[in-house]
Amino acid sequence: YYESKELEVRHTERRPGTISDELKTALGMPSEGVPVPPPWLINMQRYGPPPCYPNIKIPGLNAPIPAGAQFGYHPGGWGKPPVDEFGRPIY
Repeated sequence: YYESKELEVRHTERRPGTISDELKTALGMPSEGVPVPPPWLINMQRYGPPPCYPNIKIPGLNAPIPAGAQFGYHPGGWGKPPVDEFGRPIY
């Protein structure tokens, strides 16, 4: 608890991991057609998910990518596929 905590607004319509249409537009991501990964996905694959959300499912990191998408580092690619301890792709 800290001073003025009771005046904070709780945002129940926004959830971590969900990208709104407004944010997609601001990032230059198409909202229709072939799904494009968020620009921070490659860094999350390198450094891991945010520590404040250990159980969040992020496509391309610890959940399957959308249908029609491809792993790779080409434009629109979803980076490196997640692998198990033996180096085999999980999805």
